[in-house]
Amino acid sequence: MNRFFDFRYAIRLLMNRPGFSVLVMVVLAMATALSLFMLSFIHTVAYKALPFPDGEDIVIIDGWQDGIMLNGGHMNPLDLEEIRQSVPGLEEFVLSQDSYSILSGRDSARTYMASRIGAGMFQLTRTEPVLGRAFTEAEVRAGGEEVVVISHDVWQNYFGGAGNVIDQMVRINGESTRVIGVMPPGFRFHYTSDLWLPLRLDLDRVTRGSGVNALALARLAQGANAEDVQTAGRHVMSRLSEAYPETNERMSVYITTIPLSSMGQGMVFVVSAWVTAILLVVLAAINVGNLLLSRALERGKETAIRLALGAPRSRLIMQMMWESTIIIGVGAGAGLLLAAWGLDAVNLTATRFIDGPSLFWWRFGLDAFVWSMFGWMVVGMLLLAGLLPAVRAATNDFNATLRDGARASISRKEGRLSHWLVVAECLLSVTILIAAGVLVVNSYLSARADYGADPGGIYTARVNLPENRYPGNADWFRFAEDLRSTLGAKGGVRSVAIMSSIPGTAAWTPTYEVEGFEYGNTSQLPRGSISSVLPGSMAILGMELLHGRFFDSRDRAAGLDVMIVSEATAKKHWPGVTALGQRLRVVDSNLPDGHSNRGAWHTVVGVVRQTIHGQPFGSVDEASILYVPFAQQPTATMYVAYSYPGDLPGAMRTLDAALMAVDQDIPAFGVLSYKERINRNVAAMIFLSQLFMLFGLVAVVLVGSGIYGVVSNTITQRTQEIGIKRALGASEARVFRDFFAAAGRQLSLGIVPGTLLGGTIGWQLANTLKVDNGVLITIIVAMPLLLTGIILLATWVPTRRVLQMEPGDALRHE
Repeated sequence: MNRFFDFRYAIRLLMNRPGFSVLVMVVLAMATALSLFMLSFIHTVAYKALPFPDGEDIVIIDGWQDGIMLNGGHMNPLDLEEIRQSVPGLEEFVLSQDSYSILSGRDSARTYMASRIGAGMFQLTRTEPVLGRAFTEAEVRAGGEEVVVISHDVWQNYFGGAGNVIDQMVRINGESTRVIGVMPPGFRFHYTSDLWLPLRLDLDRVTRGSGVNALALARLAQGANAEDVQTAGRHVMSRLSEAYPETNERMSVYITTIPLSSMGQGMVFVVSAWVTAILLVVLAAINVGNLLLSRALERGKETAIRLALGAPRSRLIMQMMWESTIIIGVGAGAGLLLAAWGLDAVNLTATRFIDGPSLFWWRFGLDAFVWSMFGWMVVGMLLLAGLLPAVRAATNDFNATLRDGARASISRKEGRLSHWLVVAECLLSVTILIAAGVLVVNSYLSARADYGADPGGIYTARVNLPENRYPGNADWFRFAEDLRSTLGAKGGVRSVAIMSSIPGTAAWTPTYEVEGFEYGNTSQLPRGSISSVLPGSMAILGMELLHGRFFDSRDRAAGLDVMIVSEATAKKHWPGVTALGQRLRVVDSNLPDGHSNRGAWHTVVGVVRQTIHGQPFGSVDEASILYVPFAQQPTATMYVAYSYPGDLPGAMRTLDAALMAVDQDIPAFGVLSYKERINRNVAAMIFLSQLFMLFGLVAVVLVGSGIYGVVSNTITQRTQEIGIKRALGASEARVFRDFFAAAGRQLSLGIVPGTLLGGTIGWQLANTLKVDNGVLITIIVAMPLLLTGIILLATWVPTRRVLQMEPGDALRHE
């Protein structure tokens, strides 16, 4: 009965001040929603266990070079075999090679991501095909039958869900292949694979530097730790680096979970997002606790009278706890619903973040992790924002309150708690604002980055040539020329460019050396992005020539090896002199597609305005970009960019018709407008930056509402004190100065450490993104100033309101 009465009493108190109650609930809902969303998003993309039995024990083993995680299989199989034999804690060791493969044999040819795997791969995931079977040991040995296991998506969309798909014959990269199995829905292990083929790798025939690479997947043995296993693996690679310096000098290994490996160099964002999300929840809890404490102190006289009349303190605490429980329950519950809505929306838009299908473990929603985080948040907020203020208000000295009219005790004891809560709000909010500021500025600059090309009116696509059909350089070059001439003759197509990487897309990044420079060892060699170009392509894409010439018909395979470099490359290596006539050569030992044009000196014949290959983060204005003629260094994977006035479906039909005329078994994939391709390049970063911007806005609202509520309540309770000061001759300026001095002390105690913490996070982000130091310093200075303005305004407004009262009215104020 008492509990029901206390509940009704809390509801009545909330209804007495509906504006206050709604404000606190809305702010709490916003903070909870953003924090839950961010924590769930980061957990899903980076930490979520794979959806297999004991999926958290599955690890990936791939290359690590110069501090960069090399995704996609960059380890020599002999190195992987050394790791398998020498590193304890790894079980069910299976090799894999990933590449694009062409599936044909029905109405059309389509390109899919394929994995060539050992026989134990499906056993590693404890997953069996829903139709047919997995590979046998005989099928993964040399001379075995050509077989394929397909994904559920391929079965439904390419084979129409036919029940007789097992034992159907299709062509994979032109090879007659038998379908032997269909995997369950959603299975695309280990990143986005749709086809699985037997890996037939004879280690006795593999040599170092042969260009044969792979990755490995394994399970951690019981009791093994991923960090310890990785340390042991790097010791093995260090030993191999000393034994085989020509091929292994700069190579190491990383051994981690598959979700973490997909983050690449983005771990600084993961850590920053985690810290910021947690700080926002703590800030919200402190803010609500501060407001509830201020409200409880407003009722200090009422509480003192009830205590004097014999009311148990525990009963008063429970009554105040009911009020905070309702506010937190409604606000946090609304935040949970908002977070669920946001996570569902991400499921529909996740493909915007990557070029291709989303990663198979990306399933956003209210899972066990979200519910556990929500539970911890509610419990923490009840303790910090509910129990602490209730206990503090109910344990007040009621004799002093009744004697002094609630003035002296509030200004000293409760005032100290409120003071430190405001300090905590300042510290957390400035930390969040600085981190958010760095990401928002980077997002703004990235979205407006100049890639050195004009994407207007251009469509792009990728083409991958299978090795068995197109085995060598001459075949790749011939196909590229045939496709350009055939597509260029189609109606509506005005121009065609073909490059291994167009500006805005990732390029091969080898090391190189400049003629005339001395390098102590290979670790001192510069690294640059390199792209192969058909003549005419650079002008078609709007790349600006600064000096020299573009490639033309003179630049054939048997001609002089030539190169065009970016503006930054020329300034870096030949400051004050012309780059034309200078020479470079690639010295990387892992050339793409088995290309063997190693060690040839390339003469610089042109310099173009700076371009960006890949994402526009980091020191893009200083990056070395190198271009070589396609005839001299062709590649099996190429980008086709063509000017077409129609819409995307028309552009796709036109390209498909051209490819059918050249080779009906070679399809295009990833057809997008050039603008959309560039937008996808930065979509994930812009999305993350927008979230941080919301964090910053919510932090401003939290700190503004919280501090205003606390300061306004404090000043209102000191109305009689202000009246006495004015009656004794104190000027308005003196009163303002006293309150501003108190606000200044809170500011210094909160903003100084907050600036140091936020500056540390901001520096880490800026260092990764290569944000200009001047921009970083501006953000570190501007955010504390913004918070200072908020606090001063929150102090000035209620002080001004009290000062507008007549001194006599202030003395009579209760």
